[in-house]
Amino acid sequence: MEKKAEFPTETLKEISELHAICEKEAIQVFMTRSFKDDDQTHQKELKRIINLSYEQFCRKNEQASIDKCTAVIIDAFQNMEYQITAGYYSKPGGYCCFMEDQKEMIEAYNAYPGKGIKAEEVLKDFLKDREEIAYSILKTDQTLTDKQKEVEAERMKSDAAERENIAMKENQKALQQMIQDQDRGHKEHVQQLTEKMEQDRQNLMKEQERVLNQKLQEQRFMLENGFRDQTNRLEREIQALRQETRQSRSRGFCSVM
Repeated sequence: MEKKAEFPTETLKEISELHAICEKEAIQVFMTRSFKDDDQTHQKELKRIINLSYEQFCRKNEQASIDKCTAVIIDAFQNMEYQITAGYYSKPGGYCCFMEDQKEMIEAYNAYPGKGIKAEEVLKDFLKDREEIAYSILKTDQTLTDKQKEVEAERMKSDAAERENIAMKENQKALQQMIQDQDRGHKEHVQQLTEKMEQDRQNLMKEQERVLNQKLQEQRFMLENGFRDQTNRLEREIQALRQETRQSRSRGFCSVM
């Protein structure tokens, strides 16, 4: 799966669709090679491995997104960090300049392509770490009245809460997508297993019919040539085969995982 992926994926849909393709291929390969797995031990193990691999793939994709976003946001805010260190905003009107520059940097960050699915969370965490700096600049700006400072402080809190909410929804969306993918994978596994079981049943019935016809031909030959002992033995074998054939025809599908 990793050979087909380019980290980080831009959306959850990309990783979900890629997982669906790879999972279907893995199940198909398993079904063509598996045998004597009546208790479904190997099938359950395959399902466990697929789910574990998908979770690891998702975590790797998330980490790739975090790394990419962190690099982008540090680069975007590099000039502002220098100005903060130099005390550029510690002056009358500095808070307004600070907010305007921060808005431009956020826009530049948001416009950068290929950040992946953790873009909102990284931005949220980055701005949260800078809240004390913003409050300090706001507090010392002598051009603002106490009332204006109070309004701005509330607005910053509101913006932070909104970013927190957006990031939380993105995480919930990712978790829900993983659950849906695992459920879809389970259904895909059940469908392919059911089809294979039916195919195996049909093949078994054909083989039983072939052997039964062969035994009947042998029985006719023995009867015609007076081999009574061999005829009795064949009769028992024929009855046993007929019983097995009836069971194969009437056998329903076993419970799948």
